[in-house]
Amino acid sequence: MSENKKLLSSLKLLILINGAIIKWNNDTLDMDFLNPFGWENNIVPSNDDDAIIDINDILVVGLENEIHINSLLLESNSRMTSIQPFTTKDNITIGINSYLLSKFTKARLISNYGKFNGGHYPNSSLLDTTINSFGNAQVNFINSSEMVTIVESPSNFYQTSQMVIGNSNAYFFNTSSINLYDQSKTNYYSSTIRHLSFSHINLYNNSQFSIDNSTLLIKNGNQFNFNDQSIFLTLNSEIIIQSNNSILKISSSSLNLNQQQQQQKQVNSTSTTSFKNDDNDDVVFNQTNLYSTDGGEILINRNSNFLNSILISNGLNSKTTIFDSDYSIIKLSIIYSNDNGEINIGNNLNTIINDSIIVTQDGGKINLFKTIIAHNVSIEISTSQSHLNLKPSSKMNLNGGSKIKVSNGANFFLSENSLLNLTNSELLIDKNGSFFQNGPIYLISNNKFENRFKFHISSNILTTLPISSTSSISSSTTTFSSTTTTSTTTTSTTATSTPKTTSTSSTSSTSKFYNNLINNGIVFIKNLNQKILINTPIINNGTIMVESNCFFSNYHQNSNNSILVIKSDSTIDSNENIHLKAGKIYGTGRINTSIIHDYGELGSRNETGILNITGDYTLSSNGLVVIFINSLSDYTQIRINETAILKGDIEIIISNKISTSKLIQLDVVNYHDLDKYSITFRKVRFKTFNPETGLEINGHDCARSISTDRSFSVVLIDCQSPISTGVIIAIVCGIVFIVIVVASTYHFKKSISKRLKNSSIVIKLKKTKTNNNQKNEEEEEEEDNKNDNKEDEIENVNQIEIIEIIEIIENNNNNNSNNNNNNNNEINNVNN
Repeated sequence: MSENKKLLSSLKLLILINGAIIKWNNDTLDMDFLNPFGWENNIVPSNDDDAIIDINDILVVGLENEIHINSLLLESNSRMTSIQPFTTKDNITIGINSYLLSKFTKARLISNYGKFNGGHYPNSSLLDTTINSFGNAQVNFINSSEMVTIVESPSNFYQTSQMVIGNSNAYFFNTSSINLYDQSKTNYYSSTIRHLSFSHINLYNNSQFSIDNSTLLIKNGNQFNFNDQSIFLTLNSEIIIQSNNSILKISSSSLNLNQQQQQQKQVNSTSTTSFKNDDNDDVVFNQTNLYSTDGGEILINRNSNFLNSILISNGLNSKTTIFDSDYSIIKLSIIYSNDNGEINIGNNLNTIINDSIIVTQDGGKINLFKTIIAHNVSIEISTSQSHLNLKPSSKMNLNGGSKIKVSNGANFFLSENSLLNLTNSELLIDKNGSFFQNGPIYLISNNKFENRFKFHISSNILTTLPISSTSSISSSTTTFSSTTTTSTTTTSTTATSTPKTTSTSSTSSTSKFYNNLINNGIVFIKNLNQKILINTPIINNGTIMVESNCFFSNYHQNSNNSILVIKSDSTIDSNENIHLKAGKIYGTGRINTSIIHDYGELGSRNETGILNITGDYTLSSNGLVVIFINSLSDYTQIRINETAILKGDIEIIISNKISTSKLIQLDVVNYHDLDKYSITFRKVRFKTFNPETGLEINGHDCARSISTDRSFSVVLIDCQSPISTGVIIAIVCGIVFIVIVVASTYHFKKSISKRLKNSSIVIKLKKTKTNNNQKNEEEEEEEDNKNDNKEDEIENVNQIEIIEIIEIIENNNNNNSNNNNNNNNEINNVNN
């Protein structure tokens, strides 16, 4: 206080030096400033005079005419008010406990130690004036309901001085910045305040800005900067940062919480009944709408609290970033990005979001960094080119009924080395939505996971967290410790081995929703660098494209429209059987388990492929195997490493572009063993396919089938040759003759029955292995016989080394003439 008095004394000296001094001397009546009876010697101060008012309890007023003087000194406890324009060439000094109310004010400098009121009238203004406030001084613009304009008038506040704007419609123009130092304050309440054209707000030290029930617009390149440990408090207000280069920047404070303090913050955040700010360094948004629009930018890298608030980024180049502080707590709030606006959220420890809504639309982008903990949060990404992106090496934990929905051309990106944990939550890729999963997903318990459009899988989907993650994620709360960043490193090592499924996986697969991956759209599985593990049951009602090695813990295919396509010679591993109950499975690759085929089709009607099944294959009476023969070198092959149980039908579709001048045998289905109760395929149907028109017709005049206990083959003949039927008969007779010779050499006496009727033939060959480097005389004699009958040659995919038994069995058909004219499309194959 003594320093303020010294400064006032020096200011008095300056006034004395500058010109004539006229002092107010009326101490009995309130009087007009321009009334001569109020002044010494009855002289009213003029343009070049310096006025001094040093009277207690007397109000000097300017009522009717404008006041223009050189300077004004209001001594302590003095009061003056003017409703007419009041200008000074030099300074206005407002002493301690003094009061100046001026409706229209212009001065070089207002040195304020008391109270300067620039409002109290519907219209008021401050023009080309610098205000410096000290001590407990106040600058108030109150009750200017129509407009208060501050033009080219910067304000500086020191010590505990403050500015208050209330019940007003205020405009700050042309470098009318507000600067707060020390413990000074600015309070906006029940007002609309616009900072335009480089009228910045800057807070330093421990100064404070509060806004209550007001709208604050920062526009045209203005900046709102919080530095040091300045405090920002909002309640029931809107803060709009509009146009390019307009910025709200809340810089980080020097205070960093330790782990114990951070955990206590998280425990407090789980309660939605209270919202208390115990740390003065926190920036608090309470019932506040915070906008960045039309290129405006909001940058908060300080611990922040949002309650019942809305955070909006709207328009191209608009950006809101909450980043690089210890934590942020967002409760009962809305985060909204649209029209190419961008929102970035990520803090060094955690970002905690409870009971809130996150929406991005119309090209908006929301990027999440580091650790996000969401409890009962609804996240909706919709409309074209809208994005939700969990950035690399980040983690998001959804629980407590949270939901992510992607739809209408929007995308959800789970970046590489990031991970998504779901507990009691839902992930829905809805109509026209896409999910690109490049990091692991953990479905902990009671989750609903459904794809209705496009789901790109490039990483694991697991049901158990890595050990490093389970130690840092509480199963009962949403609390993470500060040491959870190691979980992503264990993911890559987990992916190198195939997990063993437990009995619970089969049990959970019967659940309609929870912890199953339900596909009603298209799923793409591709990662060329690692094997993808899907350790949750898959219920496929759509299309799954497998383009790299993967593991399915449990797979069911139930819809007539469902398809599983294996490409790029990929391998599907599983500890459970693959269940084909409807739809199709086809492609080129390997299935390292058994297939139970109840309904639907194995094989494609318009694509060839080589499908290897390392386990058993069980075809029920309602299932169908489809073989597509595009050319003599391009045709479907199904290879079964174990036992084939074949009780259903096979359909063979052959291109009408195929022609041959000799007999060709194509082994289309191979198996290690044929179940003793199977009769190969129940029915064999041939169809002819026109690749130019895409049309199919029943039957094929040049195709027959042959089955053995190791394979099922298609024989193609030369339909143009008049001896085609005779060729088959001659070949069969030649084979029979060879068998007789071989059988007699080995002293085997077998009954060979042959009855030929038409050219529909079933041959059962029983083969034994021999040493390829040794040829006996019988084989050489057999080869000589074949060379002598070259026109009767059969080309086999699998070479027959020694034939012990051949049975030629005619099809039961009493109508010989019909058989000669019409080649059968259905052939009954009979096993021993």
